[in-house]
Amino acid sequence: MNQSKVAIIILNWNGADYTVNCLSSLKKSHFSNYKIFLADNNSRPNDLLKIKKFVNLEFNEYQLKLIENKENYGFAEGNNIAIRQALSEPDIQYVFLLNNDTVVSPEFIEKGLSAITGAKQMIAFKIMSLDHPEQTDSCGLELTRGGISYNKKDFNSPVFCPAGAMALYSRSLLESVKMNNDYLDSRYFVYAEDLDLGFRARLKGFDCGCVNEPLVYHKGSASTSTMSRTAIFYTYRNILWTLYKNFPNWLWVKYFIHIVVGQLAVIMINIWRKQGKLIIKSYWTAITGMKKMKNDRKKIQKEKSITAKEVSNIISPYIFNRYY
Repeated sequence: MNQSKVAIIILNWNGADYTVNCLSSLKKSHFSNYKIFLADNNSRPNDLLKIKKFVNLEFNEYQLKLIENKENYGFAEGNNIAIRQALSEPDIQYVFLLNNDTVVSPEFIEKGLSAITGAKQMIAFKIMSLDHPEQTDSCGLELTRGGISYNKKDFNSPVFCPAGAMALYSRSLLESVKMNNDYLDSRYFVYAEDLDLGFRARLKGFDCGCVNEPLVYHKGSASTSTMSRTAIFYTYRNILWTLYKNFPNWLWVKYFIHIVVGQLAVIMINIWRKQGKLIIKSYWTAITGMKKMKNDRKKIQKEKSITAKEVSNIISPYIFNRYY
């Protein structure tokens, strides 16, 4: 059994009840060599106070570090702050990213660590719905030729990368993909930062393993077909940024028609859902923001260690979400 020290990163923003439930489940872990880095993104005072009371009762300073951010930095930078502090401790070799609205089984750490092998230095978990435990929420992320990313519902095909609700990364992977002192791109704020990190890792030659057991339960709905306005804006903007930074030139040529069809479908679906202005704003912000990422793209493409053909082999042959 791998007994390397593990960091568990949790981000809270006005979600004390969820966070307390998550921490309660972690207390039951069979694996003891871990430290929780709990970052709070400037929650309401009463929310933070509830967490502090629970932490003071249930954890000591060696088990949990509470980080109080002075503003809401978003999901990406909020997690980055905690990851930086975790990796400043040299004995920590693995990092779990765990949403605060999850509940975990006692053996999830051991199962995750046992899946780390060879190039498989990032691990996707079978995440179930907390409200409907028989429904699968995610089995990692898939990326299609049409530039569309979505949560897989099974492990019947290769996983592109883990979903951010529960992901395990080795220290070596995180240090390898770090850019501008970021692990998750802080410009994303929220949504698709897990896809971007996974894509950068893939280009560095890392593979994605999986734990095909229901060990994690997520409050996020397993069956919702609607997205909030915030989710629409940031998700599609950030996916375009991810494609721009990470897609090798040859794949832009090879899959150009697929990408055009896929992205036009996204636009038309959102227009049909009466979110036309919002999706156009999302795409326009993505396009105008790409010039600030030009140097990042150059660096990523220069340092990639796999060929465009190898990238093509790990992208889903579908244009759209294959479950619809």
